[in-house]
Amino acid sequence: MGHRLEVRGEVQRLGLAASWDFQALPMVFGDRREIELRGTAPAQPGEAKIELLFLAPFRNPHPFLRQEVTLQWR
Repeated sequence: MGHRLEVRGEVQRLGLAASWDFQALPMVFGDRREIELRGTAPAQPGEAKIELLFLAPFRNPHPFLRQEVTLQWR
């Protein structure tokens, strides 16, 4: 609990929130989770690059998970 997900890149174009608190059961090392992003795809086909950062609620301000993703829509 208390983890935060930040999304950087073309978030406004895709109608995504730039960050939100991740509300779920407590996590331990090795746990796997699925996160579903809900936004709005533009009317025309295309793609956008975003970066996902996962931050812990502890004192360390650095992301402990980071992934660049290319989203495509048709």
